[in-house]
Amino acid sequence: SADLGGRKLDSYHVGFLLAPRLNAAGRMGHAGLAVEMLTSADEAKAFEIATYLEQQNKHRQQTERGILDAALEQIDTLKLAEARAIVVGDIGWHPGVIGIVASRIVDRFHRPAIVIAMDAPAAGGLGHGSGRSIDGFHLSKALVAVGHLLESHGGHEMAAGLKVKGENFAAFRDAFTAHALDSIEESMLVPELRVDSDAELAGIDEALVNDLARLGPFGRGNPKPLLRCRDVVLTAPPKRIGKTGDHLVLAVHKNGGKPMKAIAFGAADWADKLSEGDTVHLCVQPQINEFNGWRSVELEVKDLQIAK
Repeated sequence: SADLGGRKLDSYHVGFLLAPRLNAAGRMGHAGLAVEMLTSADEAKAFEIATYLEQQNKHRQQTERGILDAALEQIDTLKLAEARAIVVGDIGWHPGVIGIVASRIVDRFHRPAIVIAMDAPAAGGLGHGSGRSIDGFHLSKALVAVGHLLESHGGHEMAAGLKVKGENFAAFRDAFTAHALDSIEESMLVPELRVDSDAELAGIDEALVNDLARLGPFGRGNPKPLLRCRDVVLTAPPKRIGKTGDHLVLAVHKNGGKPMKAIAFGAADWADKLSEGDTVHLCVQPQINEFNGWRSVELEVKDLQIAK
């Protein structure tokens, strides 16, 4: 990590704050501006490009959300989630964000997903697809098995891309989902969290967070440590936050100890199932929250189970 202007930069800032903005340039337009900002631009030009990249990233988020909503409606209408793999597509979807949308669908349904941005028939009707997979299902090999229906394809076990003619879209979806049915066992469709250790709330302090951070940088090959906190109690009803209320803030304690703040991203569905006083088990990743000069430890909730 580096220290810049009094702010400590680490792998989180690079991976989740800087990278999406650099990446947005290539997804929504041309990556050349991001390269210029990092290589040849003076301070004024770099600031101008950074401001533009921030706008592009917001546009990317809006575009991604619109396509995801349309894809989820398609999944619901056609009952695609009943299959062991999901293939969706439509005319007008932006090819720069379909890979992200595929990842969102995998996160929600825990099935391999392929999202296809189709050209209008007048433009040739070719579909550009991007797919993401789950552990145990080799996506690139699966595309080889149905390759006779594709114009091109390539990738690896967990992610791949393809091109398909519009007239072959339905046949490709049928063939791909049939291959998934033969290849994916039902047990593989159950998402699994691997807990690194049990922990007590009282022991999750800033020193522990700093020690865990030394194990980074984190990513798919080295995931952030996941802690399980058993039998903690909600001190207040869950609170929805975010522009669309998709996230929850929880306050929890154990044995009358000091309450801790916990945030669960994309967990709005839990709101109606939880009440003040409920006892729950949490799977969390602790982190430091800085606000107005104050530092505190809060918990990012990865899963929750109501104690029986």
